Amino acid sequence: MLSKPTDIDYLQNTLSADSIIYYHNNGIYNRLATAEDHPGLIIDYLKPLIKDSVMLDAGCGTGKYIELFAPLATNITGVDISKPQLDSADLNTALFNNVTLVNVSADSIPIETNSIDVIIGSWFLGTVLEEEKRVRILEELNRVLRPTGSIILIENDSGGEFEEIRGRIDNLENRTTAYNEWLITKASFSVKKKINTYFKFDSPEECYNVIGTIWGEHVASKTKSDTIQHNVIIFQRNKI
Repeated sequence: MLSKPTDIDYLQNTLSADSIIYYHNNGIYNRLATAEDHPGLIIDYLKPLIKDSVMLDAGCGTGKYIELFAPLATNITGVDISKPQLDSADLNTALFNNVTLVNVSADSIPIETNSIDVIIGSWFLGTVLEEEKRVRILEELNRVLRPTGSIILIENDSGGEFEEIRGRIDNLENRTTAYNEWLITKASFSVKKKINTYFKFDSPEECYNVIGTIWGEHVASKTKSDTIQHNVIIFQRNKI
């Protein structure tokens, strides 16, 4: 059973930036992040882009990508709107002296113009439901990029088990598809790579608990084991 019963209306069936649980249950989000992409295929793709760069992790959460890339990058700044998430990120990245964490919204980042080589955003921009705010965030990210810099977004792709258990494959108003199309047609991103990977938890029970705490029991009940197949799409946009 779930350690904490959750209601679908309360969570809005989404990893929304406005979700109350995102602010208060950082341990669950940390476990979801570490379970994601168990084979490390996303990391392998990004490593050459991060090496010797000045990097910004927008919506860094508990610091998964900062922890992995700090040994490669010259300097990393992580920003997130949730203080509890950043507290976890601080613990996870405490061994690195080239990391700065800032509790701020991504539409107002205290970083100099033209100072960042690479911006990473994982499950970040799509959690912002208001299109106007998305646009403001992209304008701010573009501002801090160097002329040769790029924004890289790691997003859910359509299809696969992770989309299926969340009820998005047969949904005519598929938010994943709509958001990804928005990135291409409205925000000038291009698809750089599609990756077939999976979440890996310690047990089926842990998988059920993590998924259920975030998305509700009706989603958790569709999990079948300690793994969930996951289609990922990586978008990129250079400085405009």
